[in-house]
Amino acid sequence: MPDVASPPAPKAVAKPIKPKGRATARVKPKAQPAVTAPISYVSPFSIGDHISHPQFGEGTVTEIDDAKLTIDFASRGTKQIIDHYVKRSKEG
Repeated sequence: MPDVASPPAPKAVAKPIKPKGRATARVKPKAQPAVTAPISYVSPFSIGDHISHPQFGEGTVTEIDDAKLTIDFASRGTKQIIDHYVKRSKEG
């Protein structure tokens, strides 16, 4: 019989060596917080409230846009002022 070449021997594939001692655990990714709409600002004043301003005097709130108040001052006309700069008037 003629010499028949035997099939090549399979190559050995080395498995990765795990370090001994500490066990490795899979880490779950942290859950992302739910995205919510920002909380809108609510002014402590209402339309029709009587307010007092140190420079413009007494006035009445006619419009509200978040913290921005539109105020009708009898002696100075209509002004837009942030609600932080006015106080509620004692008369109303």
